[in-house]
Amino acid sequence: MLFLLRHAAGFLLQLLPCLFLCIQPFGEDKFIRSRRCVLTVTIAVLSAVSVVFSVLIQNVQGHTHGIWNVDVLSNLCMFTVVAVCFIAFSAVVREHAAKKLISLCLAFNYGIIVYMCLNIANCLLPNNWFQPFTEIYNPGNLLTLAIITAITYPLACLAMKKIIRRHLSEINPTSLRQTLCLVLASTLLYILFICSIIPGLQQDNSRTRPLYLEFSGAFVFCTIFLLVIYWFLFWEVRVIQERMQLKNQLQIQQLQYQKIIGDVENTRRMRHDMRHHFHLLERLLNEEQYAEAKAYLQATADSSDTAGMRSFCNDPMINALLQYYADECDNHGIRFEVKAEITQCFAALNDMTVLLGNCLENAVLSCRQLPGERVIRLKIGQVNSTLAILLENSCGHIQLAPSIKQTDGYLPASAFLSEQGEGLGLGSIEHTAKKYDGAAEFRYSPPLFYTRISLEQPNPSP
Repeated sequence: MLFLLRHAAGFLLQLLPCLFLCIQPFGEDKFIRSRRCVLTVTIAVLSAVSVVFSVLIQNVQGHTHGIWNVDVLSNLCMFTVVAVCFIAFSAVVREHAAKKLISLCLAFNYGIIVYMCLNIANCLLPNNWFQPFTEIYNPGNLLTLAIITAITYPLACLAMKKIIRRHLSEINPTSLRQTLCLVLASTLLYILFICSIIPGLQQDNSRTRPLYLEFSGAFVFCTIFLLVIYWFLFWEVRVIQERMQLKNQLQIQQLQYQKIIGDVENTRRMRHDMRHHFHLLERLLNEEQYAEAKAYLQATADSSDTAGMRSFCNDPMINALLQYYADECDNHGIRFEVKAEITQCFAALNDMTVLLGNCLENAVLSCRQLPGERVIRLKIGQVNSTLAILLENSCGHIQLAPSIKQTDGYLPASAFLSEQGEGLGLGSIEHTAKKYDGAAEFRYSPPLFYTRISLEQPNPSP
């Protein structure tokens, strides 16, 4: 009975941490069911599998059939279960396949590190610590594995939650592909290195030679080097993402500047035209043509009303941005409806520029591709400490990520794919909303595409 319990516990202790690490980079909204439900089902299924595994190992213990000894069989069972678990993980997480593959590689690397630490401990600790040698999970092995896991898992879990999750949520498609290639390449090289030193560790049975110390040193150096590579890789991704966001902000600010220059030119032209209007009115009045002067004055007033600047809200910079896109909609025959009940926005100007600029730019691009009547409706309002933005725009079609099965309801930015160079910016919108403890969600319900954003006002500093 103790044999079965030890091997079931060892099986779970070696497998569960890796599987838990896989899901750490993904938030609650990324799962087709709740995270708690996924974890509960995973633990229940693997507990049943661990019992089958321990019974199988007990039955083949001491029996050898060609190459099918207990070590080969246990490794084969372990890899089979890992493969099935990874496939199930890919099915329950609604995220880009590349992001899931990056998470799997990192969790797999953690499993390799724990496995190698256990092998090195077998070399460094006394022989009587691992009695009996015939058992895979003897008491010494199980205790050593538990200690290694207790030390390494919290650190790995923290890194996946705090670092990897942030990078995967902010990364753009181009950087995502590059990151995936580098992670796969480094994982493959790491596996090849481990495979090259394992035979040396297994052949060093005397434990009196310093050979196992050399292998252990090489493993530690290679592992630290791998971690440093990952750190620099994700740091570079972070820098690239910040540069892209800055570039988007500069582009939108250039649009604002062009709008201001256009308004200045319109004002100069209107002043020039007013002189002509006054001269004509003076002539008509001097000739006592009052009816003609009145008609001309009315026509001029109507023309000024339609050509004047529109006011959407009391915030001057947001109003200028809305005016720019209102003109864009007028130029392309798009109906633009705005209801902005906001006096002074608490969000930073550059953040609001990213939010509204990306939203409206995507909306205009989408409408321009459609024939017939197109519409963009924007509502902005603040309720207590929450700033809410709702955008509706005409949309002909969307492209969902391959892993997304659900087409109704609001989805995260990663659920939607865009053509390179157009419509890119949903990730920036989502990232900016999270800066204010808010959220950005998107939904396509033909013939409209909906964008829903909420921002929370930061608490004033004491």
